[in-house]
Amino acid sequence: MSRPGLEEFSLLRLCREAREIPGPRTSTAKQHPLGLGIKLKQEYKLPQGVVRLPKDTAGLVNLRDAAAEEVPFLGPELREYAWGELLGRPSLIAEIATPAPEQLLADEIVVPASIAPERLRELALGVVVKPGDLTLANGTLSAVPLAGVARLLLEKSEYSAAASSNAWVSAKWTTSAVEFVALLEQPFRDATPAAQRSGKRNSATALLDYEVATAVGSRLTAAAAICGYDLTHFEPLDFHDAAVSAMRSRAPSVLLVQSSVLDQARQAIAVFSGVSPQKPLLLDATSPDGVLAALRARLHERSGISPGLFLFGDNLAQEDSGYVYVNQVELPVKQPGRRARHARFKVIEECLEAKLWYSRDLADHSRTGIVAFKCFRESATGLEWAGDLDEKGEFIDGKHKGPVGLFIPWKDLAFG
Repeated sequence: MSRPGLEEFSLLRLCREAREIPGPRTSTAKQHPLGLGIKLKQEYKLPQGVVRLPKDTAGLVNLRDAAAEEVPFLGPELREYAWGELLGRPSLIAEIATPAPEQLLADEIVVPASIAPERLRELALGVVVKPGDLTLANGTLSAVPLAGVARLLLEKSEYSAAASSNAWVSAKWTTSAVEFVALLEQPFRDATPAAQRSGKRNSATALLDYEVATAVGSRLTAAAAICGYDLTHFEPLDFHDAAVSAMRSRAPSVLLVQSSVLDQARQAIAVFSGVSPQKPLLLDATSPDGVLAALRARLHERSGISPGLFLFGDNLAQEDSGYVYVNQVELPVKQPGRRARHARFKVIEECLEAKLWYSRDLADHSRTGIVAFKCFRESATGLEWAGDLDEKGEFIDGKHKGPVGLFIPWKDLAFG
């Protein structure tokens, strides 16, 4: 169970805490009346105190109906396990502002008009589950991680501040990292300021046109925070003054540039390139929703999560899929050490025997067909390029090396 204030909405943490289903179940004698393997006194710890699920049969009707619904991407034999993890062991627990009745109806939550709003309390719950063994079978994943996000509405008991007399829940499930971020955005925006600020994040700057900044600025900020970035955005009138000044003062970890403002942003991009080894990330879209989707896609990978909700480094075949290499020869690593993921060089693996790090050469980066691997030496601040290797793992003499990849800071590597 997550602790209050500990990176509540962190995509990386939620995926790292993925639960395998079916998992161990609480004994029947101590199980909650709702079932689903939930413990008898199911409670959610919040900064303001503890809140519990109702235990009376009359207060569980709505939860039973919801938990009986089909869970997309899962067979019926795993449905109860998924619901049990979402309601009984969620990684995300955050109190959120109860929306207006029309929004509740949109979420398929029908609350009797006789219940006063002050008697309602709403929580955001989230979990990632791994159905069974995720090992590869004949080159295909036998299962994929599944993320669930729920809004749990509780009616406070008249007799105890922590107890509840009734409950409603609405949940959505996805196997996509981009969609998972999207599902978390509204709960994040509805959460308390303490939950929104929880955890440590890197800095990010976005250069956007006026329409996008106005229409989806707060949603972009929420998506970035979920991916581990505190986002500051600038509009064209501020590109040559405020944006340039901010980057000269402190370079952000990531610079995102909407494609429609590239010409106007050239000075800001030049300043960023002069103070950061990173390249700007292009948001190749013009509509507000398109830019939002592009930012989600760009930042979830930078946070260390694959499109299919895997941690980079969890599964070599999964993280390598979709990338074309000059060859498929194994890395020349005799004694494996740590493994990391980089946005440009993908998988980089340490060889303890040679005290070097290796990555495969991407086909779109080496057009000679000679270079098979890239080799790096470890330093206190990151990885320094040591040379290029052929298919036999031997250094290629006289190979010209451009500025890209000469140095990789530790902060740019995601360790699984």
